[in-house]
Amino acid sequence: MENFLKKFLLIILILSFTSFFIFSQNNEESKTIVILLDKSTSMVEEIQSVKDYMFEVVDSKINIGDNLIIIPFYGRNDSPISLTVKSVDDKNFVKNRLKKIFATGFYTDIGNALDILKVEVGKLASDTNKKSLILITDGKHDPPPSTQYKSKEDYANDEFLLKAREEIVKEGWKVIYLDIGGHSDPEVVDQLATHYVKTEEGLPKDVLTKELKEKSPDLATQIGINGKVIIKPVNQKGESKLIIPVKIENLKNTEVMSIDKVELEQLIIFKTDIADAPYIKKFTEDGEKKIEIPLLFSGDLKPGKYKDTIKFSFSEDTKEHFDRRIEEVEFRINNFFQNYLWIFLLIIILILALIIFALYLLYTYLSKPKIKFRVIVEEAPLPEGKDVFKVVQGKFLYLTEDSGNISLLKIRSLSSLARIGCAGKRLKMTVLNDDKIPAGRDIPTDVAGFKFAIITDKTQQYHVRFEKL
Repeated sequence: MENFLKKFLLIILILSFTSFFIFSQNNEESKTIVILLDKSTSMVEEIQSVKDYMFEVVDSKINIGDNLIIIPFYGRNDSPISLTVKSVDDKNFVKNRLKKIFATGFYTDIGNALDILKVEVGKLASDTNKKSLILITDGKHDPPPSTQYKSKEDYANDEFLLKAREEIVKEGWKVIYLDIGGHSDPEVVDQLATHYVKTEEGLPKDVLTKELKEKSPDLATQIGINGKVIIKPVNQKGESKLIIPVKIENLKNTEVMSIDKVELEQLIIFKTDIADAPYIKKFTEDGEKKIEIPLLFSGDLKPGKYKDTIKFSFSEDTKEHFDRRIEEVEFRINNFFQNYLWIFLLIIILILALIIFALYLLYTYLSKPKIKFRVIVEEAPLPEGKDVFKVVQGKFLYLTEDSGNISLLKIRSLSSLARIGCAGKRLKMTVLNDDKIPAGRDIPTDVAGFKFAIITDKTQQYHVRFEKL
């Protein structure tokens, strides 16, 4: 019984380990990788470093279930290595085939390599895997006599190359161009590559291998543009922001992106710089993010709407994480009104606020109770036109006598005898000088029509009455 339990536990352990191994090999979406490898004699010093890099790719980047196609080329092309990786034995088979590749091919026909690539891409039209293309070459075009591509100009206009961005890049291909020594035609790189890795010429074998491993983008990690790329309106100082929405998938380690320069492809009347270049961004986890790169435009900043292709120059010591060219990016250079729109809006808001405040004051004034009345002095009538007054609730008039002259003033003085105010529909009077107005204690709550006496400075007695109008 004890032996049976031991065997049972051993079987469970083996099955658990096997399941874990299979799961760890298949926890990523299957992918298809096409590698074009330049094996011409000009690559003789670099070929071993390139193979060491490819061994690393096969060991750590290729998973069970991935499709792998390796096409060695020179003046013509060798038979491709093409298989679906189903086991570790398949990986070993690929590495053994790679070991037998040497830089012994006469001539280098870049145009022919592009033709080969066109055929292989066509074969993968129905492949639903995420696809990556790695083109490894020193870019030295040394064509054989029989080729139709005698010069760089001949293959620069190759139909496949011209449509590469439309037919490959837009379909989601990650095209990694490894430029060994940095001799590749920039136009070919611009048209074909989504990611570009350039190494210096004559690097020691171990240094070259290290650079290829460190600078080449991860084949599983996807940091792709996820939406519309926009340039915010350019102000009068040439300031703007480039907004790039990205989606990060299968990120294994922190990735650092460093961009040295952002250029417009055709609108050469504008010069663009990154404020405080280089722009550095760290990616630490999967998800959707927005990259905001501060830009400075200079040149003939004529107001209007524009559209152009944006080209990125990534720092050489970091990886290129997304497509180095973004087409049909729209932007606007503001005119004077657009630049100072916020000032105009502020002025309009202030004017509206003043109008609203004035209307409020007018409404408050008009809505307050007010009484219009005539002052009648029997012994010394006031001049016609100067005997009518209006008092508003909250405001006061002051009944004043000076040398026998009766008047109503807005300001209180030493000659003020009473304060006249409005309380709803009632005309109120508060006596300020009891000696001059003896009836102060008998004043009614509404003095309209009430007659009272005033003792003047000359000891005369005036009889005064207020009559509402």
